[in-house]
Amino acid sequence: MPPAGAATYLHGKKDSKEDSFVAAPTLPEPGNYTELLTSLRSKLPDPSQVVTDPEALQRRSKDISVAESFAPHAVVYVESEAQVVLVVQECNRLKVPIVAYGAGTSIEGHVVPSPLGGIVLDLSRMDKLLELHKDDLSAVVEPGLSWTVLNIDLEPHGIFFAPDPAPGASVGGMCATSCSGTRAWRYGTMKENVLGLRVVLPSGKVVTTRRRPTKSSAGYDLTRLFIGSEGTLGIITQVTIRLRVIPENFAVAAVVFAGVLDAGVFVGKVVQSGMQLNRLELMDEDAVRAGNLMVPQSTLPEKTTVLVEFAGPNPIVDHQFSQIKAIADSIGPGVLRVHRATTAAETNAIWNVRRLQIYASPALRRKIDPNVDEKTDLEFSSTDVAVPISKLAEALVKAQELRAKYGLVAPIVAHAGDGNWHHGLATVRGNRAELERAHAFAGELARMAISMGGTCTGEHGVGKNKRKYLVEELGEEAVGVMRTIKRGLDPNNIMNPDHVIPPEDGSPEQQSIAEARIVLEGKKGKL
Repeated sequence: MPPAGAATYLHGKKDSKEDSFVAAPTLPEPGNYTELLTSLRSKLPDPSQVVTDPEALQRRSKDISVAESFAPHAVVYVESEAQVVLVVQECNRLKVPIVAYGAGTSIEGHVVPSPLGGIVLDLSRMDKLLELHKDDLSAVVEPGLSWTVLNIDLEPHGIFFAPDPAPGASVGGMCATSCSGTRAWRYGTMKENVLGLRVVLPSGKVVTTRRRPTKSSAGYDLTRLFIGSEGTLGIITQVTIRLRVIPENFAVAAVVFAGVLDAGVFVGKVVQSGMQLNRLELMDEDAVRAGNLMVPQSTLPEKTTVLVEFAGPNPIVDHQFSQIKAIADSIGPGVLRVHRATTAAETNAIWNVRRLQIYASPALRRKIDPNVDEKTDLEFSSTDVAVPISKLAEALVKAQELRAKYGLVAPIVAHAGDGNWHHGLATVRGNRAELERAHAFAGELARMAISMGGTCTGEHGVGKNKRKYLVEELGEEAVGVMRTIKRGLDPNNIMNPDHVIPPEDGSPEQQSIAEARIVLEGKKGKL
């Protein structure tokens, strides 16, 4: 039970209308929180590493998604692997759920606590570059290190870490969601850029999944088991990463199209050509318009545009540009323009239109929606899917049709070479009708992608929001294997419960979650 007199502050549900929290439910065998918090405060180096302040709990009740949010009972800050082991062992002994938290940039509710409560284990202080093996093109880092900060440290050495999701993401979180970014087509996702991990299991034992060579056939591939597990199987405490040499030269071309159909056909031909390009990104007309609002220096026409980045010696770049132009010419009148940036300022402006998409959807909505102004509180959310490259053109057309059907501002931005695209949505905060339309749109989009041989998520991960599509995409047998792995490693179900794997009908997990929701609904009200 929570400490006496503190129940109303330690756990609750955020009410989207009133921005309030409701008291913690009394659950069957909830774990002895009083004992847990007392123990952690006495055993960690500083008692202030255990935080139960209501404002701190609210900050750790959500990520940047619009997933239903629940406050944890406490936030525990850790600074070393040994401290992670201590916290995990105590939580496992008392059956208290743990949600690992890195930077909070996930967008499918990955780090949102379940209605069962528990603690958020904040890894943001474990943010060091531990070892740099420049001659081996590898490094060992802690999970809280931001990939952007890491690349600043690596740049003087002429090397970099290739995955590039949204700014601010931590390496541990990137592993947990198996993210990728704009360079995945050339360098791969996190699965291809992580050599090994150290992971604290739910029992408190620590495993090393692999050593530093770039290839190994020794045993099961535990590294890839934990990458994409979203904190449901263990806590990542060290990551051995693969590094790359920074190319000597970059150039970008913008290929402008009449619509997404021709752009999708073009992307397919580029992929099938076997060209080794650095990036191949697509923005539909709404995305370009939104990006131009953020970048006044941009000269991109507000039409569907594919950005092609070349990397390498100038002769190779020149040859690849001529190949891109030839492919564009083969498309016919659907190609409106092929332009290669000629200055660094122009190149930066083009890429900033793409980089700032996470902020651009609200700006576009304010521009085109007469019912929305600067005072309207808009929130950004995003959903992603992926299809085989041969289906991309058709899928993008259908995605635009779905967007129109639901009446949403949701520009398309695609990692086109991977057949993976995102919709950035701008909805009015607290408007339940809009939120329901956004959820319905994301659901129909996911099922459309699955029906075309694709996936409900190319790189965002499953979190809370997409669990319902796993069986549809992978089959009950595959999801059953996942449940077996989860139960084998985490028999007490303390690691990020209510995430990734959908519970079986009638299971104890489903019953506990349902009971927690009933109690929370019964205690709604401002505290």
